[in-house]
Amino acid sequence: KPATQQYWRYLSMMYYLHQMGIEKTGLSPVQFARQQVDAQFGTQLESFMQVYQKLKYSKQALNSRDLEIAATCYPSTLHTVSKQLPFKHRFSHMLNLRRSISFFSKPSLYAS
Repeated sequence: KPATQQYWRYLSMMYYLHQMGIEKTGLSPVQFARQQVDAQFGTQLESFMQVYQKLKYSKQALNSRDLEIAATCYPSTLHTVSKQLPFKHRFSHMLNLRRSISFFSKPSLYAS
């Protein structure tokens, strides 16, 4: 199912970027893609985010161009980011358990 597949692509991309130290921190997904990822790495993540947002919030079906963007942008973004970060950086950041926990934990609404 396209919606489920795009959700997992989105989540895995956000997890990978978070592990690499590129965090969303208060930006919308499209702003995050444009301002932090595309600007720093020269990717086309904003296009993927727009397709994902269309799929998530709109009742419109994805057209063939949207499906092509979703299929190609995900692997190319991960490849481009990985190529630009040194292996030592990627390795040490992927092993950082604190980062993993912070990605999957939700901040408390009642924390003072």
